[in-house]
Amino acid sequence: MEEIKELDLIVITDAHYYSKKLGVDTESYKKYDAGNQKMVKDSEEVLKAAFAQIARSSCQNVIFCGDSTCDGDPDSHAEFISLLYALKKCGKRVLAITSTHDFQDNGFTHKYTGPVREEIPSVKREDIPQMYKSFGPDEAVSVFKDGLSYFVDLDETYSIFGLNSDRDGMGRSGYSEEMRQWIISTAKEARAKERKLLAFTHHPLVSPSPFYSLIGKNDMMGGHKEIREILADNGISLVFTGHSHVHDISYMFSEKGNILYDVSTSALAGYPGYFRNVKIVNNTAIITSEHITEPVDIKFNGKDLQEHLYNKFFGTIRLTLNAAAKDIPTFADCAAGISIPKRTSYKFGWIIKPVGKILNKLTVGNVASWTKKETGLSKEDYAHIKDNKVVDFIVDLVMRLYEGDGPYNPETAEYKITVGLMNIIDSILNTIHLPFSKILKGYNSPSELVIPLLHNSGICDEKAALPLEITPEGIEKICNNKYKDTVKKSKKGPGIVATLIILILVLIPFLPLVAIVILAAYLINRIKYSKEIRGL
Repeated sequence: MEEIKELDLIVITDAHYYSKKLGVDTESYKKYDAGNQKMVKDSEEVLKAAFAQIARSSCQNVIFCGDSTCDGDPDSHAEFISLLYALKKCGKRVLAITSTHDFQDNGFTHKYTGPVREEIPSVKREDIPQMYKSFGPDEAVSVFKDGLSYFVDLDETYSIFGLNSDRDGMGRSGYSEEMRQWIISTAKEARAKERKLLAFTHHPLVSPSPFYSLIGKNDMMGGHKEIREILADNGISLVFTGHSHVHDISYMFSEKGNILYDVSTSALAGYPGYFRNVKIVNNTAIITSEHITEPVDIKFNGKDLQEHLYNKFFGTIRLTLNAAAKDIPTFADCAAGISIPKRTSYKFGWIIKPVGKILNKLTVGNVASWTKKETGLSKEDYAHIKDNKVVDFIVDLVMRLYEGDGPYNPETAEYKITVGLMNIIDSILNTIHLPFSKILKGYNSPSELVIPLLHNSGICDEKAALPLEITPEGIEKICNNKYKDTVKKSKKGPGIVATLIILILVLIPFLPLVAIVILAAYLINRIKYSKEIRGL
């Protein structure tokens, strides 16, 4: 049997380059940057450091999965493209696609050089093929008719699709029917020549987390369920993605039993600031993650880049939760950065605010005391975290969603307390004959949403060896599923429901007043944020 040559790749995504010509440190810029989880004004220095590190690597193939710029202005594109050319001058082969942040349909974006943002011309979608043709299309075996997607031979064995997913022709991200047929026919021709196929695209094909499926369902690729079946059944088992800014490795099997791995990489200019190193040998993809360690030409108040990225991200999420208790517009701006639509935040502002106030007062010790029967924990078992704020723990969970590989395995107090609370909620719902599956289809309990944030029982997100041909039985052997559940199902539902019924009966004389207060809060919210709720 002929030995297959090894293939090396570096995967980067979501640069979100921002030219300083657009303005920094002005009143309008600060408003634009408020709640932004990624680097903006410092993106040039961060990306130059990352590219210098990549340039010194022995790997010759660099692929970029889209979102070159923040908002599609010509200066940011020009400066980012110069960085790509610099990599090519170092001997790297650079393959790139663009995505939704790289153009504006109306031809306008903004600059922030004064107290108020100003409109300026943007790049349009039809401009992009000419701008980026040197990074894939010029050497392609086949280019889709829009000039944004292409198919390239990497070596004598492997070929790769660069698949632009910014629109599917029906108002969503994804691939048009014509593009799907191009993928199928191109893959068929390549497989007839015994080529091995890979792909990179922008939008996620497999959700990195059940929680992401809930808050970021509109950020999944349009038609992703059909598209991943097409890719898997046409010989593409490994796809590199971006967009979510989540560092994750997930997988699915097509109905025909073919594996598809979705290897998502974090934003290069945001926390945790990873890029991927990929080595494919003996039909196995060996994947590792690398932080930016090259010195950055900025002083971050004595902190290194990773500390700065962490603090910026932590501050953004913390600001979001603080704003939930008192400032819905700020909450909406910040929550948009973690895939929650602004309209949703404004629509439910009347509920978000009181819940936010409660969350900002709760401690882990409070919740632990509610869950003793489910967890079996003594006060000594959680003494080290009892005074921690629940909001800080929520911040940590959100960060783990983006970083991957949650650290709280089923033996930890954090895991037990969180799952214990979810089991109590589940018991309440079952008592009133409202299974969680009726609230959120596809999930049988609240814990199914939360456990993946606490602990990764699937494939390790940071580093993994992925067999490109494997069965569902075989995949279990490479998953981190050695732990058994350590939390009991809750029986508190009937008691809690009975207590609530008694409380309601006692408060019946006051129910009209309570209803008036709730209705007033709802109406005030609808009136106050009517334009925002309507998306105006």
